[in-house]
Amino acid sequence: MINYRPATLADQTAILAIYNEAVLNGTATFDTEVRSEAAQLEWFRKHKENHPVMVAEQEGAITGWASLSPYSERAAYDRTVEVSRSEEH
Repeated sequence: MINYRPATLADQTAILAIYNEAVLNGTATFDTEVRSEAAQLEWFRKHKENHPVMVAEQEGAITGWASLSPYSERAAYDRTVEVSRSEEH
């Protein structure tokens, strides 16, 4: 059974591995270089309650993640978000 829950700081290594696999083997991220651990932690810390990072966990392993990020800093876009997600292949 897959469990979905808010991501924690401890989940960032697993999220980073999934993200970097997508960078190296796909085009969905539009990144051409893998993300560093420091950049991953900075990305995670920018997410607030109204822009969460969620993980999918199966048998104790993180198998995917999803996040909401601000679309724009302008006040009129406060409830408009960008959705990102990835899963293990």
